[in-house]
This record gives sequence, C-alpha cells and structure tokens, in this order.
Amino acid sequence: MAVLTLAVASLANASDNPLRRLRGSQQEDWEPRHSGTQKPKLTIGAGGDLLFNSRMMNEALNADNGYQSFFRQVQSLVQDADIFYSNYETATAECVNAAGEDVPDCPLVAGGDVYGFTSDNINNFPLLASDLVAVGYDVVSLANNHIGDRGLIGVEKTKEVCDNASLANFGARSSSTEQWYTVVSNSGWNVAWVGCTGHLTNRSISDYPTVLNCSSPDFLPLVERLSKDKDIDAVIATVHWYGEKGMLRCGSGGNIYTTSVQQAMRDFSTSIIDAGAVAVLGAHPHVLMEWETHGNGIIFYSLGNMVASQAYSNTSLESCRKVACGETEVLAKQCRTKTGTKKEECCTQYCKHLLESNVVVSFDLVASADGSARFSCFNYTATTWDNSSNQMRIMTELEAESSWAREVLQSPASIAQNNLWCE
Repeated sequence: MAVLTLAVASLANASDNPLRRLRGSQQEDWEPRHSGTQKPKLTIGAGGDLLFNSRMMNEALNADNGYQSFFRQVQSLVQDADIFYSNYETATAECVNAAGEDVPDCPLVAGGDVYGFTSDNINNFPLLASDLVAVGYDVVSLANNHIGDRGLIGVEKTKEVCDNASLANFGARSSSTEQWYTVVSNSGWNVAWVGCTGHLTNRSISDYPTVLNCSSPDFLPLVERLSKDKDIDAVIATVHWYGEKGMLRCGSGGNIYTTSVQQAMRDFSTSIIDAGAVAVLGAHPHVLMEWETHGNGIIFYSLGNMVASQAYSNTSLESCRKVACGETEVLAKQCRTKTGTKKEECCTQYCKHLLESNVVVSFDLVASADGSARFSCFNYTATTWDNSSNQMRIMTELEAESSWAREVLQSPASIAQNNLWCE
C-alpha cells in the first residue's frame, strides 16, 4: 500500500494521530480529474467480510498485536494494493450492550452482553479499526446487516471509532449533515466509495436513517452525481445483499451461503454501473459468487469472507446445509438425490468446500483520454482459514486448483483468454 492522501467526505476527525500524518492530509490536496496529466493505473484490492467470532475476539484481545495476528500471512496482499477495502461486518461500539444501552466500566471480554458474537449479534472490540489501519487497510463499508447490532448509538460509536483511527468508511453517517460516501486518494486518483445494505439483522432498516438502504431513492442518483463530479476520478459501490422482493430496490437474492445470482441482483448491479460506477462489490452470502463485466465496470456479486473461521463452525455448517441442500441451490443438487446420513455428509462436505474458499481480489483502474475511469483487468489470490494457527493464509497451488474460488471465479488462463487477467 502506497502512502495515501485521504479525503473523507464525512466529518472525520483529522486528529494528530501519527497514522493520520503518515497517510496524508485532507481534501485540499485533491488533484482535479482534468488536470492535463496522464494518471498511472490504480490497483484496488478487495476482500470480503471481516467476521470474527467470540473466540477470535478474545484471541485478538490477548495477542500482542491484536486483530493483526489474523492477517500475518496475507498482509502482503493488503499492502500490495494502492487502496484496500473490506466489509466491516460488525459494530465496534465501546461499552454498549445488545439492547443499545451504555454499560459503564464494561469488562473487556468477548462472549458477554457487550462484546462478542452471540445469537447473530456482533460487537467487536474498538481496537479493530486501528488494527486494520496497521495491517494496511484504507477503507471499509459500514453498510451491512450488523452495523445496527448495538442500536442507533452503536452505529454512531462504530463510525466514531473508525474516524478516530483514520479508517475511511462509508454507508453510515452520524447526522443528516454528513455525506453517505467517502473519497480515498492515491497516485493522483480520487476514488469515491458508496455503499448500501438491503437489511439489518432482526431490525427494521426504516428505523435506522443513519444507514443507507438499497431501497433508498437517493442511492443511484448519488452514484451518478459522484461519477460526474470533476474532482472525482472513479466511483466504487458496495451492495450488502438480501431483501424481500418488492421491498428492496435490489430485489430478492443474495442470502447467506447461496451461490446463485438472482436476476434482480444482476439488474441492480448493472444499473449501478450504468449510473457511472466502475465496480460493484457484493457482500453478505459469506461465500464467493461469480463475476461479470458490464460497460466500463466489473461486478463481483459476492467476495465471500476476508477473515472468518466458518468452515470450522458447526453452527455455520448446519445453517449452510439447510441452504445448500434446499431446492433453490442448483449447485448442490447431487446432495438432494441422496438420503439419510449420505445426504447430510454430502451437504457438509459441500459447505466446507464453499466456506474454506476465500480470496483477495485485485483489479486495475485506468484513465481514458477524456479523464474518465474504466476497469482494466483483475486477478485474485485464493486464501483459507488455517485452524491450527488461527490465521488466514494463502492456499497452495494444489489447494487453489480444486477450490471453489477457482471454480466460480475461473482459472487465470480462462480469464486471460479474454484479456482480463492482470499480470
């Protein structure tokens, strides 16, 4: 990751944090798009959800380098990108319980009422944000189904934690005077990031006006407005899937552990590219989905997980089995023809195959002669959770060859045939 200039469109605190000084100054350093200089290519790195269970949280609390310990073997992938992104699949609300209440002098332990991953309710230790910056992260999306897990005060405190760590963020805001988006600048590029979520877990998204809903009539016009802004070179949009048809603009589809892309998802994603975005990055299924190009952009329907140990969680495997062997999951139809234990074993192995397979994607943006940006090429590195060392690692070539990542994202040779593989 090169030294950055951050221009956060929300009212982030430009404190004297030394990390902030290393990463640059604020919006006055932006270089207008039509400056007459030819920009070099810009490499965007992206991983999926950051999903830490209670055990992992306690390990981070007790480790010398906190959450950074989970990234040791994949940190170079983060730092190789000019700008690196993941979905911040959690709240990080200091001393706020599941009911959205302040808990004075709360204990620093995961698994209680304040911090932990319990009953589909997640709150990580606030040190997560600064640890991500130390790893090399530049920007995260707060528009996801778990941002509201500690109520409205949790949304505000989570955003505050990210702002204070100089971790650029988008998709949630503290007040109506702030913007939904953020801008990250590097190598003469000003990249706007904007994202939405289709739902909140066990909460009505209409009760959370500080989180951008995919059904909002403001979302697509915002993408279009940013794409036409002369001071912004490229717009990248993120979508956190899952919605009931007729309720959400993104339509139905994209529930957890599903691998099938619904037509409503395609329609919504292509409309975002048509509005001017150069990339759409999907989240929520926790498994990888296919990609496609459209116009000047690329769509990754689901990036799966960046850090997660779900392949070793009985709860996750049980939930996945219900989906994988359901009537709508075409890729698991061979399991449905079996009976009894054989069917369950088949579904379990299929789910492990999905959940063990993660990636870090890297794609290049280039400037056209008129200064507009377009997607150029991409590549990916297959990764997996190493349960023995409690960290993510890069798959061996043999593992990658037989992985779900290779199956769903295609082989490098296949991508190269279409001149889309970045060497």
